[in-house]
Amino acid sequence: MLPYFPAHLPDELLYGHVGRYRALNAAGPIRGFLLNVFGSATCIPSADLPTRLQEFMRRLEWIHPYDSLEKAVSLTTLYPYHRLFMPPERWARLLAAAGASGPMNVKMFTGLVAQRFGASVCLRSCEQCAREAWQRHGSTYWQRAHQLPGVVACVHHGCRLNEHFVQSYATDRQELRPCPLPQDKSAIDAAMSEEARQLDAHESAENARWRFARLSRQALEFGATDVVSPDAAAVARTYRRRLAELGYGRGRNQVRWERLSADLLARFDGFRDWRVGPRLSTLTRGSLGWVHGLVRRPERLSHPMCHLLLIDMLYGSLDAWLQAIDETSQTSRDKSTVPRVAVEPEVGSSDSDMEFLLKDSTLSCRSIAALAGLATTTVVQMRRRLGIDVPRRSKHLSLSFIESVRARLADGEPIAAIMDDQALSASTLYRILSSDPRTRQEREQVLLAEANDFHCHAWLAARKLSPCASITEIRRQVPATYAWLYRHERAWLSDNSPPAQKPSPPTARVNWPQRSALFARTSEAAAARMRSDANRKLRVSASALMRQIGPSTTIRRNLHRMPELQLALREGSESIQAFQNLRVRRICSALGDIFGEPAPWRVMRVAGLRVLPPG
Repeated sequence: MLPYFPAHLPDELLYGHVGRYRALNAAGPIRGFLLNVFGSATCIPSADLPTRLQEFMRRLEWIHPYDSLEKAVSLTTLYPYHRLFMPPERWARLLAAAGASGPMNVKMFTGLVAQRFGASVCLRSCEQCAREAWQRHGSTYWQRAHQLPGVVACVHHGCRLNEHFVQSYATDRQELRPCPLPQDKSAIDAAMSEEARQLDAHESAENARWRFARLSRQALEFGATDVVSPDAAAVARTYRRRLAELGYGRGRNQVRWERLSADLLARFDGFRDWRVGPRLSTLTRGSLGWVHGLVRRPERLSHPMCHLLLIDMLYGSLDAWLQAIDETSQTSRDKSTVPRVAVEPEVGSSDSDMEFLLKDSTLSCRSIAALAGLATTTVVQMRRRLGIDVPRRSKHLSLSFIESVRARLADGEPIAAIMDDQALSASTLYRILSSDPRTRQEREQVLLAEANDFHCHAWLAARKLSPCASITEIRRQVPATYAWLYRHERAWLSDNSPPAQKPSPPTARVNWPQRSALFARTSEAAAARMRSDANRKLRVSASALMRQIGPSTTIRRNLHRMPELQLALREGSESIQAFQNLRVRRICSALGDIFGEPAPWRVMRVAGLRVLPPG
């Protein structure tokens, strides 16, 4: 164990603190150092969300300055940044994962990978902070506030941070790199006058990047305390309430998503020059998808960056946001006079609690819907299913008015047009439509006929623009129209499509007669050359000749197209008996010089034959 452990500097990362411990003790190779400190020679000390902290506390128990694991996590890591927007039970599991040496991937557990905001931390530093640290402590160090996700401005000075390296992209990811030394102050002063620096600081004070950096720092500080994270449902209700106050509401629990998204992009300058700017500025059907997740799906874990951006726009600070959540929760508690009952949409004999509420004549349908977490229309249908009389709405919807609306719906008029003309909500129109099956059936038939006419005209217009095109080319121009007609008007599509074109015979790209004559001459020359070799060991066969001509596989596959070559191969090839006789004569000549006239058995043995060929 190395004897000296330096004091923890304000807001210092554990990554930098352990790096200074190694540098000041002149420790050896990094693998051996990691084995002694974290208990593993192959671990990668993450700069933002490190693990194996229990092993770190145990191995350096007598020299490290941290009282407990919770203290080390809250002072030296970015774990507290996620605490305020995470359920308490999930935070407890994350804290246990930070201390454990198991296989849990904390960056997947926190949702950084799934939400596509980037799980790799980019080490950043501020030039002025580095100079102040050098003057006060005699050393530069990595500060947590500079490494928070999405932060590109210094929380203290408002200037732009210097980006140095992304840890997961580096080839030496295990190395504990120190924070770079500050540049020469005279060089910076020469490049930027005093007036320019004052102007830059003033502009940064109003800059969205600086506001976001300060808000992120507040989230980090709140997470380091014993604050209890608010309930996700209460957070969503608070967002909806504030959006309605600021004019982003529309109807009951509806939000003007397009307007809200446009104002967010304008407030943060379209997230230009942000590392995660493309992810934050992506529009889906005219609105930002991550805003939908915060308001409409609070049960899903969202990145703290998304919450902070919306909080900055709606409240300006975390204190105001938490106070608004307390007020919303208190209002909900005051309104709740009966315990909430968990029910299913369908009423059965086993749903005694829900059936008791439905039969209670002192409760309105709207009150039961609020208690059970259902829609008012669902409660009305459940009561009517039980035979309970539910009076019709006493608004301005008279029977004659409803009949006129039904007639317009049956004629296939757009819902939006009827809404604007009659000043009705979409839910009211759909309720009228669902209450009359005949109107719904007539509307479906009218809309189907209109869609058929539209796509038929579109198909004919495409044919008119390309009169000589095939059906495949027209289909490529209007794919949706083709798909609709193929499903609903297949016979009409067949009658109004260009006739199928007969496939033209493939054009021959090879002059086979010419090639046959060329190969025949080559075969004759090869046969003559092989026969002239007195010591040859191969028979002049058709296969041997084809190998001499060129690629034998291609020749064999197209041999039926080359009659001259077939004739040349038959005439040039040598029969098996003729080649055996050639071998016997050659061996007899060789053995005759030694034994005189050789015995037949000796000739057959040397020639490798079982019987002598005739002749």
